[in-house]
Amino acid sequence: MLIILTICCLLIQPLIYGLIVGSCLYLVLANVLRGIFLKHHKRGIRLMGHHHFAEAIDQFSLSHDFFEKHKTIDKYRFLTMFMSSKLSYRQMALFNLASCYAAKRRFNEAKEKFEQLLHTAPPDETVQEALAIIAKIDDAMKEQAVYPASQ
Repeated sequence: MLIILTICCLLIQPLIYGLIVGSCLYLVLANVLRGIFLKHHKRGIRLMGHHHFAEAIDQFSLSHDFFEKHKTIDKYRFLTMFMSSKLSYRQMALFNLASCYAAKRRFNEAKEKFEQLLHTAPPDETVQEALAIIAKIDDAMKEQAVYPASQ
């Protein structure tokens, strides 16, 4: 954003017009790039919020695949999408996929996604949270084996 504002301030006089134009350009550019790159991620979040976990799984899978193919976009998200989140969008997709699988009681897939997250995430609270969830999933899987759901 600073680059856009600086260029606009240097090119457009008086200074206030440069600030206004630069700010507008930033807002438009940021929203367009986020709309393009985060389309599936945002849909997945919306579907997950409405408890449509099967559809959310599809969207998070597409999001993960996109950012897996375009790692540079994810790595430099502070430039490409003007976002400075701690977790990458690949990591967010894995976490959300695992959460959706767990909500659908598909514990094997949930555990697999959380374990994938462990291999990609830096050792921080996200990893600790994933480890705690894996332990809960293991307990749920044991319980499910003892008391299978009647169908």
